[in-house]
Amino acid sequence: MPSKNEVEKRYGKLNGEKNHQKRGKEFEYFLKFLFDTENIFCELDMTPRGEQYDAYVEFENLIYLIEAKWHSLPISASEIYAFRGKVEGKLVGTIGMFFSMSNYTRPAVNAVTLGKRSCIILFGKDDLEQIVYGRIKLADTIKRKLRAARTKGVIYDTQEKDGLARGKEVARLEYDPSTGTISTRPVNGLKLIVVCEGNTDLEVLTVLTGSVVGEDINHVGIVAAKSKIGLIPAADAVRKMYPRVRLMIVADTDGDLESTSAAIAGWLSKENAVLCLPEPGVEEWFGLPSLRSRRQGTGIGYLADYFESANTLDKPKLSSLRKRSASFRVLYDEFERVKND
Repeated sequence: MPSKNEVEKRYGKLNGEKNHQKRGKEFEYFLKFLFDTENIFCELDMTPRGEQYDAYVEFENLIYLIEAKWHSLPISASEIYAFRGKVEGKLVGTIGMFFSMSNYTRPAVNAVTLGKRSCIILFGKDDLEQIVYGRIKLADTIKRKLRAARTKGVIYDTQEKDGLARGKEVARLEYDPSTGTISTRPVNGLKLIVVCEGNTDLEVLTVLTGSVVGEDINHVGIVAAKSKIGLIPAADAVRKMYPRVRLMIVADTDGDLESTSAAIAGWLSKENAVLCLPEPGVEEWFGLPSLRSRRQGTGIGYLADYFESANTLDKPKLSSLRKRSASFRVLYDEFERVKND
């Protein structure tokens, strides 16, 4: 078995590799080396074209597919979904392990956790370095992550304080319907707060905020009302805590634009607020079928299309979408106002 110094030396050499393409490939060999040091069977890339994954391991009578990434930017939701699709295409019970040395964006982890039962667990840089420097064994790390996924539904359990990519983020406000209040502590510097219906809309809007607002993302707050009828109570709670911050309500029309608009218009007339009405819902922005009709879908899952679409919206696509969608224009212009104020 390799000594602790040998493991650290090999990791240090990999960490210092300037050729990023070479480093990415060597990272796969390094992971196999780590599995070998604990006598966990690991075999590299023996899969057909189109179904390629980086390695597989056999651990405690289960098969695990391995994806290894060493990028400069955090892993997005679409990359995790692509790997999850490969895992789901294998025999039931197969589990995926995703190793990322650039960690993951918060929207990516939240998005993949939503919507359906997961079959993957995530490892970040801190997880790997805990193993490399002998603070915990690889086998124990796998067991801890499996336990968290099975008992709590947490696919990214880490001993790091946060474990997610550092940087500016949307302020995620929590609305408590039982008390009619915002339960999170006040956040300074907000210029716009978006009130939406549920967690799916919240995650999609979080991704879109980053795409449009960019570096000013920390000036935007988003809160999920937990239901359509909860939009006005949630907006009232926001207004009480943030009386001078501009507010936008995003409400899916569900095919009834007139009724949805009328239900909120009276409240809007009294407040410094705007209304965004995707018709019939946020899927209209991406040219996708109705969210409701897709909830029993198969394969990667209905949420994948939404987050992959949101993650690939670059500036030209955003401008094009603004021109053809009146509801997205409202959202886009409010986000632009955050940058310009």
